[in-house]
Amino acid sequence: MISIALALALVLPQEEPLTVDKLTYSETYACAALGFGAQEWLKEGLNGTAPDAETQRLLTALEQLTSAATNALGAARARDGLSDTQVTDAQTAVFTDLGENDDETLFALTDLCGTIFGVNFE
Repeated sequence: MISIALALALVLPQEEPLTVDKLTYSETYACAALGFGAQEWLKEGLNGTAPDAETQRLLTALEQLTSAATNALGAARARDGLSDTQVTDAQTAVFTDLGENDDETLFALTDLCGTIFGVNFE
């Protein structure tokens, strides 16, 4: 349960801060999916209109998160030693798990991913 692991990181004190090199493949993939999904959600809300400056900054930050997390997937896969089948299974599990969360949790997880990947949403 990826969202549970990341959500616990929101509320439990950490001996060491979460860093990209400590994330599992599933956690890294979840961050990429959250970034991409939030971008699509924002773009859909624009209904074809140009984003204002604040929305454009947020879109840019979400693109940075998606890119950073996507670029980290290879290293996470190698750390976890996943086969192609295990990667597919992990991706499916991430989408299932994320789909079971409410918007507030997804926003909090996206913010946590931004912190881990050094992306500022403000």
